[in-house]
Amino acid sequence: MILEWIQRGIGFDRALLVLCSPQKDRIVGRCSIGPASDEMSGQLDLPNDPRENLFAKSFVEKEPFFVRNIDADAFRPWVPACVRDAFKARSFVLSPIHSQGNVIGFFYADKAVTDLLITEDDYQSFLHFAIQANIALERLMTMRARK
Repeated sequence: MILEWIQRGIGFDRALLVLCSPQKDRIVGRCSIGPASDEMSGQLDLPNDPRENLFAKSFVEKEPFFVRNIDADAFRPWVPACVRDAFKARSFVLSPIHSQGNVIGFFYADKAVTDLLITEDDYQSFLHFAIQANIALERLMTMRARK
């Protein structure tokens, strides 16, 4: 449902749910929505190494990222090849998903199909949904722990 809101509600072309492996050593795409998104989840499989990619950097820092230009000096070294080559994204947004203080995955979204720029308003709306998803997940985990 969160992916639908990111894609349809905010207006991103595609949204992707990315999860960490149980061992936390890999970052893997799980579910995607939007045009030209059928193969996205299968194309994202990265090492969880913050020296190699932005997903892992977000994992360690527990912070979202707004990559306005994948070729900017600040981001070029950390943009994974799958985002650059397979997803064909010029820009994207990324936010970690937290559970009990640990990052368990990420929300990713782009406008690569329409090739439109992601605005600051788009990013703030994306963050709003990501934060709400994190709050809901925390409540769910707290309820499960009480049982």
